[in-house]
Amino acid sequence: MRMNTALLARTALSAGVLALAACETEDPLARLAVLMHDAHEFVTGDQITPFKQAVMAMVRSNPIETIQVRIQTAIDIAAGMHGAMMRFRAVIKTADLLALAIEKRDLMADEPQSWGVVTPDVRDHALTAIPDSEDGAQTRFITQFHKLASAAAVIPMDTFYMDGGKLP
Repeated sequence: MRMNTALLARTALSAGVLALAACETEDPLARLAVLMHDAHEFVTGDQITPFKQAVMAMVRSNPIETIQVRIQTAIDIAAGMHGAMMRFRAVIKTADLLALAIEKRDLMADEPQSWGVVTPDVRDHALTAIPDSEDGAQTRFITQFHKLASAAAVIPMDTFYMDGGKLP
């Protein structure tokens, strides 16, 4: 599996790093799972919740989520994190919702109608979401990946590439 982060939208990278900052656990594998939880967006792009809800309403199923789960599972395996996404699902969800609430507060316009996603109150939360350059987001993401993979003793498959090169 090859992930060329030079072609990625920086939103997925920045969101992963923000979710990691919002994560309260010290377990390096759980933190790696939080960082990588939206890695499928490297392939599919960021499909926002209202869009997925509209597709689901039209076709009465969720083909986008099915594709995302399959891609995410392949990335999980290729990155050497076998089962981490499922094992730390609650930790990921908590960090992701906190990061989403911070992004909504700091970066997004008011939503014209609710997405139907309940997020925590972050009016007084210290973390901030700051627009980032693609290079900055990519550097922070890859740095955190290497740090956490090493700490968690995760060994990616030989075919797992990031940023045009094989991970050490």
